[in-house]
Amino acid sequence: DEHCQFLSEKLGIFKRFLEDWTNKCDDLGKVEDLERRIRDVSYRAQDYVEELAFFSWKDMDLLKCYDRVYSTKGCLSQIVDETKLIELEVMKIYEQMSCHADVNASESYLLESSQEKSPAVQDIVVGLDDDVLEIKTRLCSFSSKLEIVSLVGMGGIGKSTLARMVYDDSFIQYHFSIRAWVTVKDHQVKGLFLGLLDGIVEFIDEIHEKHSEQLEEMLYRKLKHNRYLIVLDDVWSTEVWDKVRRCFPDDKNGSRILLTTRLTEVALLAKSDSAPYCLKFLDLEESWELLCQKVFGRKFDHSDLKDIGKKIAERCQGLPLTILVVAGQLSKLQRTRMCWETFAKTVGSTVTD
Repeated sequence: DEHCQFLSEKLGIFKRFLEDWTNKCDDLGKVEDLERRIRDVSYRAQDYVEELAFFSWKDMDLLKCYDRVYSTKGCLSQIVDETKLIELEVMKIYEQMSCHADVNASESYLLESSQEKSPAVQDIVVGLDDDVLEIKTRLCSFSSKLEIVSLVGMGGIGKSTLARMVYDDSFIQYHFSIRAWVTVKDHQVKGLFLGLLDGIVEFIDEIHEKHSEQLEEMLYRKLKHNRYLIVLDDVWSTEVWDKVRRCFPDDKNGSRILLTTRLTEVALLAKSDSAPYCLKFLDLEESWELLCQKVFGRKFDHSDLKDIGKKIAERCQGLPLTILVVAGQLSKLQRTRMCWETFAKTVGSTVTD
């Protein structure tokens, strides 16, 4: 039954969560409350499943049997709804633990992944916390069919950075048994298949000698019967999606494809049940916060530079990667008002370059 499969998967995730995070979370009361709710929902689910499996139906007429099954499945449906609420609470705790992690540890964690599999993730991008939670929620939604989640935004707004933050998230690693990432831009179809297989199978020289069709079949077989997350980063054309979509099986197990693109028409072509997620620009305060982090680190003790610094941040037009470039230039200058004012006059051309 679909309900039983769902409960089995989620309760397994909850068990690992309790094993890993009981001694790591500051709010032990919240974890203990979740443990109590998880135990309660587990026992109730077990009772109803056993009732369906072992109840004696032979002395009941067909109508009563139907009513009994319908009633029991209705109770299981309620348990599924409660399980979904618990899952959201678990995701929030993962999110809170990430926010309280040491900044340097977070930076090294984000940069652990091979740069061959994705572009280098910039240190920390402020203003993405809500975006991360929203994308995680979409990826772990309760729809069992294969879904495409699309991130849309102009170059430099942080699509790849957001995708990488989600991809490397602890809860996402638990949720999906297979994860693979490929940057699509400038890749031929064979290169895309090789890039995806690189994250799934142990590479041997013979793989490079295979034709695209053979690689496609190999990828399909590896993904089949697994709940997987595939990231297609920087998709520039609808033709690319048309060529690779066949290799993603839909086993109705909650697999997901996360697609980033600058082009709305590419996102719409994926025909997901959810609308494309459009990344917003950073506001002035967020822009200034990011600029400060990159130039001064944790401690900002140059109040005389704040007003001119905010003007520089404003001219970056809310683009995180532009701010990082400008911050890199500022870091090379003396931290005097005269130097910063001179730089502010030329920041427009720096952004353009």
